[in-house]
Amino acid sequence: MSSEIDTRTDAIEARTIRKVRTRILPFLFLLYIICFLDRINIGFAALTMNKELAITSQQFGLVAGIFFLGYFLLKFRATCCCTKSAPASGWRAF
Repeated sequence: MSSEIDTRTDAIEARTIRKVRTRILPFLFLLYIICFLDRINIGFAALTMNKELAITSQQFGLVAGIFFLGYFLLKFRATCCCTKSAPASGWRAF
């Protein structure tokens, strides 16, 4: 009887992994690409934005560095808050 349960469990695990590979991973890859494009967009915006704001490339680098530092610190803080306020089911934010 134990081997029958193990066989069922193995079949369920294999089916679940197959579904994750075919449904979730391609979607996560697409989201990763969109996120990457969104983050590098500021570099493309700098091409015209520097002239319009009358700033040098060094000033733009400083401003972009401050922006990303703030982004990193706030994202870390938001993750900590989500982890503390997560439901008991085990949901966690990354």
